Amino acid sequence: MLVDYLVAMFQLAQSGERQGIVFFICLYALLSCGYSFVYQSRIARWPMVWGELQDAAIRLLGAPENVISERDYRAELRYRYAVAGQEYIGRRLSPWLLVASHNARGVLRRQLRGVQRDTDGRVAVFYQPGAPAKSYLLKPGRLGRGLTLALAVVPALLYWQHYHG
Repeated sequence: MLVDYLVAMFQLAQSGERQGIVFFICLYALLSCGYSFVYQSRIARWPMVWGELQDAAIRLLGAPENVISERDYRAELRYRYAVAGQEYIGRRLSPWLLVASHNARGVLRRQLRGVQRDTDGRVAVFYQPGAPAKSYLLKPGRLGRGLTLALAVVPALLYWQHYHG
């Protein structure tokens, strides 16, 4: 039954029918955002150690554009931390590689301000338990995970309601 439905949707999409095209868009959203939700949920449970932030800046990505508003920026970091006596160098701020335009680089600044610090100025480093060399300074929050889950499920529910409700 499922295989027959997939074949029918493929045929509709191939012939340019709206239902088939919308079905595959919703399927893509379900799979990609569903995977992202699971990944974010795993990261949210990573343990934390305190580390030393050595460099944090918002830097121009690539060659400067002539038009300032078309310039792209990203956060570049370097932090040191230790897990079970082994030292590591981290460079990742969050699981999402965020590139912002000149006008939106405030988003990057806000992310940097969200890094947890203790009274000694150390930063919270969240690391993957099985591979502690992989780390982030920001973990996915409940709101972000909830939004990702909604982006996975809501299109599929709307599709089902519209075409089969």
